[in-house]
Amino acid sequence: MNTLNFLAELNDAEKGWGLWVDKDHVNQFHVGQYAFENDRLPKSFIHVGSLDSLAHKRQYYILHNNSVDKNEEVLSQEWAEDVLSHLDLG
Repeated sequence: MNTLNFLAELNDAEKGWGLWVDKDHVNQFHVGQYAFENDRLPKSFIHVGSLDSLAHKRQYYILHNNSVDKNEEVLSQEWAEDVLSHLDLG
């Protein structure tokens, strides 16, 4: 599964878990607990957000952009693309 599909399917998550993406290869990601992962990942991985926060933002986007023309799958993909396009890869 690539990062885009993972984000598009993220529906809910427990607190304390986060998502990191390799800034050199955005399709490579890592999911882990903050207590263990923050200082152990290679420097090329950047923090995207907590899984519970990302799941909430996805659901909010779907709820507020729902229309006859776009179903949940299309909206989920659209939201995930937007999240990845706004990553600070610098």
